Amino acid sequence: MVVLDASVIINLNASGFAREILAALSERFLVTTNAVEELRRGDDSGHDDRKKLDTLIAVGSIALAELDDEAYVVYESLIDEGRGFSLDDGEAATIAAGAVWGACVVIDERKARRHCRDDFGTMTVLSSAELFLHSAIAREIGADAQREAVIRALQIGRMRVPPECVDSIVSLIGLDLAAECPSLPRSARPELRVPLPLPPVEA
Repeated sequence: MVVLDASVIINLNASGFAREILAALSERFLVTTNAVEELRRGDDSGHDDRKKLDTLIAVGSIALAELDDEAYVVYESLIDEGRGFSLDDGEAATIAAGAVWGACVVIDERKARRHCRDDFGTMTVLSSAELFLHSAIAREIGADAQREAVIRALQIGRMRVPPECVDSIVSLIGLDLAAECPSLPRSARPELRVPLPLPPVEA
């Protein structure tokens, strides 16, 4: 099982190839009702990610999952501000589902990924970028379509890319297009790189 966080759904929708990407990866994909509620709140702002997710659920690309009692206990611990940190509702539910059900979690927010490492060391944690870079996608939809999907996820979905994936993403889309993707770190965008100081000229 693979549990997708709300931000991952947004990136998949933005890519224009959500159904094809999920089919290429051949896993059982789940999304928690908590994450769906996060997407629903975007309806009032004119976003249609919840509606697009409904379509993916209807065709069987993703299954809707409700936290059971055991997962709910973990979820409550992750939103407990008394612990000195708290995650948002969808992230906490996604992590709790992964922890209790032994599922892989796909999540992009840095703090959430850190908690996965610190509190659930055996959990497999991936990012949206790692999904998009999977070799099965290029085989199924073609390298050009994979590249287009990544560009759209970056430019429309504002996909966050963890440091370990930046070079692979930039290599896939090219430096020119990387410069047009504000969600990439500054170091990956040529126009924002700070030039190294020139050595002094010897007299």
